[in-house]
Amino acid sequence: MKEIRFFQSGMKRERERIGMTCEELATMIGMTRQTISNLEKMKTPMTKREYALIRLAFLHRTTDGFTGFDIEQVLRFLDYIFTH
Repeated sequence: MKEIRFFQSGMKRERERIGMTCEELATMIGMTRQTISNLEKMKTPMTKREYALIRLAFLHRTTDGFTGFDIEQVLRFLDYIFTH
């Protein structure tokens, strides 16, 4: 999907722009730092699940935590959607 590839190509730049470390992102969405690094270097194609989780994590970071939302519940919900 073009949108996912485009997002992936600018992922590291965006992560750094919002002041998030690779480790923080990985921990927040249940991935390894190496997986995040591989995605940022375009070594592996980004899945729809990874795209959704990373976009949500970036949004969470830039909107002061979605006032009224529990990020852990949202991440579990997305994980459920993409694994069932």
